[in-house]
Amino acid sequence: MKTKILFIRHGESEANQLGFWGGRVDVSLTETGKNQAEMVAKFVTENYAVDEVYSSTLQRALQTAAPISRILGKKTIEDKRLCEIYGGIFDGMKFEQIKQDYPEVFSVWNENMSKVALPNGENVFEVQKRGFEAIEEICKNNFGKTVVIVTHRVILRTIQCLWENKPLSRINECEWADNSSVSEVDYENGKLYPVIINQIGFLGNNAKKMNSIM
Repeated sequence: MKTKILFIRHGESEANQLGFWGGRVDVSLTETGKNQAEMVAKFVTENYAVDEVYSSTLQRALQTAAPISRILGKKTIEDKRLCEIYGGIFDGMKFEQIKQDYPEVFSVWNENMSKVALPNGENVFEVQKRGFEAIEEICKNNFGKTVVIVTHRVILRTIQCLWENKPLSRINECEWADNSSVSEVDYENGKLYPVIINQIGFLGNNAKKMNSIM
């Protein structure tokens, strides 16, 4: 029997709005992000019978999960393994500053993320490992149920490689998840199977497409 996962990328954050590397910087949602969170909650609770809500421990993810948990009358279960990639010295740095000060790293990241070890931070192999460990544990604890997992764009991209059967060396072929997007994926026998990916139509004018920059 399969477990259904609804992967949700957090709503628009202050880092998204201001153009800096969010990583482990514990920023909040913008007003647009808060509106997106309410809209994703309405969409999810009206279209799926959700049993549990899981989230990264970072505020932007918890704030996105909160309206879903409120409507369902459940507590959000926090898991630090669902947190965004640790950017090391890049955390909190403007993208334009990274491009200026670390042009080689910036270029390689946008061409093939798998070849980059972020200075004093993580690489995508480490992120995928901890992320999938969390996902497997969640699914085994919710056999045959439907769960929400609110997380971040880099970790989602590494997990997307798994359901697209791609090695991390091809991660840049995977599309970025948009803010407050919902991706329906089934987990069965240790594998992920995509159903509907990156749903954002329910956001209407609040939808914001993800660009390719870091």
